[in-house]
Amino acid sequence: MNAERVVAILRAIGLALVVLFGIACLLLLPLMFFVAQHAVAGGPDLFTSVDSGVRGEPINVVLPDGNLSAVVAGMEAQGWIIVPTFSPNNEHTWTFDVASGVTPISPRLFDGAIQAVALEGPNSTVFSRHHARFWMVNGTVYGAVSYDADVTVIMQGFVPLPTHVIGQDIDAERDAVGKTLAEALNRTMSYEENAAPALYADNGAGSWYYTDGEVLVLSKNASPTTLFLAARRAYFRFLGLLLDRL
Repeated sequence: MNAERVVAILRAIGLALVVLFGIACLLLLPLMFFVAQHAVAGGPDLFTSVDSGVRGEPINVVLPDGNLSAVVAGMEAQGWIIVPTFSPNNEHTWTFDVASGVTPISPRLFDGAIQAVALEGPNSTVFSRHHARFWMVNGTVYGAVSYDADVTVIMQGFVPLPTHVIGQDIDAERDAVGKTLAEALNRTMSYEENAAPALYADNGAGSWYYTDGEVLVLSKNASPTTLFLAARRAYFRFLGLLLDRL
């Protein structure tokens, strides 16, 4: 083996190591962004849960000094409609209305209570829709928003039940709904830390999502967003594009 071949092999090995190091840094960088979970403004734990107690989607939109009726009215003005919450004790919440695209939404618990109201966005179908759940707690409106990307069937004991699969990028839905509410209610958008970022998190019903771990706060007065949070959000946008293509 001549010297030139040895040099070529060493260069190839070096390039492979650099690529592997870059991939490792890309995937491990979220650990550098870890922040301890805390509640915004001293409020409750900012995660929903399913009825079994398993953690569900995060609360990702908050309106301090909010008014639930105003939130609903603002979203209805943008084409959103109220949808029923599924209940095993109410047969009217068992069916999907294929013609109108209105389908019941599964219950989530927050601060010990099922959502006060649920809405779905315009142009929704049985298979895909923008949706939001809202609660009113101590004068603050808390929302969990995500996108239903598809429908699957899960087994509840021996009974097959249809359920939606949420879109993986819940931050994009958070930002879109937040913009709708900010315009409708004349509020300012800012971001606060909620939980550790997650590349693979389960919503408690079999769907996985990724998130930068931030909650969108819609305030009556402007609140600055730190450079750190802005950089983290941009980084997760980039990671999201990569994950969507895997």
